[in-house]
Amino acid sequence: MTEFADRPHLVTLPSGPAHRDIAAALASLPRSFRPGAGEDAIVYVTGDDDWPASVEHALSVARRAIVVIQPGYAQPSTVLRLAERAATDSVPVMIDYAFASNPAVVLAAAAWSAAVEPTGILDVTSRHAGDGTGPMAVLLDQLAALHSLVGPVRTIRQLHIDGDAHSAVVAIPVGGGVITATLLGARTELGSRGSRVRWLGPTEALELEVPHAGTAGPGYSRHVTTEGEQLAPTIYENAHRATLARLSRHLEAGAGRCDDLTTLAGHLELVPREHPSRSASQRTSDQRAN
Repeated sequence: MTEFADRPHLVTLPSGPAHRDIAAALASLPRSFRPGAGEDAIVYVTGDDDWPASVEHALSVARRAIVVIQPGYAQPSTVLRLAERAATDSVPVMIDYAFASNPAVVLAAAAWSAAVEPTGILDVTSRHAGDGTGPMAVLLDQLAALHSLVGPVRTIRQLHIDGDAHSAVVAIPVGGGVITATLLGARTELGSRGSRVRWLGPTEALELEVPHAGTAGPGYSRHVTTEGEQLAPTIYENAHRATLARLSRHLEAGAGRCDDLTTLAGHLELVPREHPSRSASQRTSDQRAN
């Protein structure tokens, strides 16, 4: 038995709506984690408007690791600076996405990357109930999921945010060409919360549906060809628990660097420079500097 399993790491739980869900995930991994505080604790940071400052504060003291829940928009240069500092300090900073962190996405990634072609229709739809999660955070979650399933997004061609809803059109290089994907997200009290990504090609189709991170329901992955439909095995593990399990493996391996922030900075860089979210974040950064 490893030293890590013998001595569960302390985890400082977040405040707000995520507290209960993270506490439940923590309770399911008692040999690896337990609630607590201390200089060597793992710290959770909620991805609100000021999350980079919270990460920077956590890095200013001795921390074992930091987990950011559903981050919203931040200046790409700020996130890159945090990634560099975390790497220098050997403090892994992981991102806990509601959609992209679900284990169903990881399981489906190989099949999706092998099957998706430029000739086809690709769309992502997310339904959320608000609970402090803004449309930009949902968009970044969708970009992270597409990064895992299809490949890195090259550009955001269109982006519209209206209240608690968003729509975007992005381009992703695949198979020697480029596929265009439509991303939609909205706050709604109708139906179940979660995300769905679909690709429809000439002779096959893929569909992945993931429930909200606060549920214990499984994600479903379907692969349809001219010969029939195949439903991939499902795992009853939500995104919060999957992130903790990934962090456990990362720490047991003795790895310090984690590339989550660097990948996020790349997605943030795609946001059009004239978009209000980007200009508002820049004003906030300038105010802190002054």
